[in-house]
Amino acid sequence: DSAIQKYQPKVSPDDKWLSYIRNNSEIWLMNSETREERAFVTGQIFLELPYGADYTWSPDSQWIAFASWDQNFFCNIHVQHIDENAPRQISFLSNQYAGNLHWSPDGKYIIFNTGHYRREYQIARIDLEPILPKFKEDDFDKLFRDPDKDKSGDNDNDKEKNGDGNYGDAPESAPETADPAIVNPPSAPGKKADAANVKKNSADGDSAKNKVKIVFEGIKRRIRFLTNPEDFARVLAIRPDSKLLIYRADVLGRPCLWSMSMEAERLHEYPR
Repeated sequence: DSAIQKYQPKVSPDDKWLSYIRNNSEIWLMNSETREERAFVTGQIFLELPYGADYTWSPDSQWIAFASWDQNFFCNIHVQHIDENAPRQISFLSNQYAGNLHWSPDGKYIIFNTGHYRREYQIARIDLEPILPKFKEDDFDKLFRDPDKDKSGDNDNDKEKNGDGNYGDAPESAPETADPAIVNPPSAPGKKADAANVKKNSADGDSAKNKVKIVFEGIKRRIRFLTNPEDFARVLAIRPDSKLLIYRADVLGRPCLWSMSMEAERLHEYPR
C-alpha cells in the first residue's frame, strides 16, 4: 500500500517466503503465514528495473542468488543464506551484464547469462562444490576388478533359519485361508495417518537430499563458459534431473533451440 516501488515478486519453493526487490537496492522477504516483512539483502545496486535485475531461490529455499552491480558497473552473482545478514560474491567477471539466473534442481550449480556488449551474451556455469576429476586410468583399472567380489559366494547364507536352530530350507508356509475377513482384514483407523506420515517423511527426505551446500573456497575458479560470445545464447530451462540445459542461440542470424548435457563427465560434448 506504500508508494515505494516493488519489483519481481517470487515465492520460495517451500511456499514459506515471498521475496521482492525494493528501492532499487534491497531484496525483502515476507513470511507467508505471519505476513511479517523484513529487509534481507541490502546495500546493492539493481539497475534496469523492472526487467534488468534478476535473482532466484535455491531448491531448498535456504539461499537467494542475485545479480548486482558494483561501483565500476561490473555485474556479478552473489548468494545469501536465509539466516545471514550479508551476501557473498561467487562470480568475479568484468562484464556489464549478468542475469537470467537458474539454480539447478539438485542444488549443485548455478547457470546465468553474462556479457559486456549488447549482442555478445554467454552462458556461464558456477559449480558450488568442487568436482572430483575423473581419469582414464580409473576406467582402465575397472577392467581388472571382479564384479562379483561384493556378492556373497555362499548360498547357504540366504537360507532362512529353521525351527531347530539350524540353517536350511525354510518350513513350508501355512495354507491360505478362504475366509475373506482374514484374507482382506479391514484397515486400521490409524493407517491413513501412517500413510500421511510416510508421505511427509518422504518429502522431508527429498528436501534433505537436495540440501544446498556451497564451498566458497576456490569458487572463483569454478566458473566455466558454456557458449561462445557470438552465439548470443540465452538460458531457457534446466531439466528437473539437472542433467540437461535448454537454451536459445543464434546461428547465421536465426534463433534456434539447443540442448547441452550438464553431467560432469559429458560437459566436453557438443550441444545439439
